[in-house]
Amino acid sequence: MKTVLDIETWVILNRTGLLFAGFYAVMTGASTSFSKIYHFNDIHVALMYLPIGGGGIVLALTSGRILDWNYRRHAKHAGLAIVKTERPCSKSRGWELLLPGVRMNVHRPTPPFLLQ
Repeated sequence: MKTVLDIETWVILNRTGLLFAGFYAVMTGASTSFSKIYHFNDIHVALMYLPIGGGGIVLALTSGRILDWNYRRHAKHAGLAIVKTERPCSKSRGWELLLPGVRMNVHRPTPPFLLQ
């Protein structure tokens, strides 16, 4: 409870929650709208969601390396030494994060004109 009542944490959680709520509200209505307006069948509507899954998988496999690179960059700028250690869980980390990889919302849905 202490974490939720912290103002910085609340701002981040609130912003992320609103971002995901808006995203899912748009994506939920998009399937029926594209079916009615553009006369898409179920296959075309389902293809609209493939970039979201693909973006999540790519993100899960690359975000750790990008964050590590950014940390090394900031540590070098601050003059801190980085001691590299091998953790036993680090070898399997990528596969454990593969499926729930939609963490940063950097993927984009496919524009409707590409589905025709």
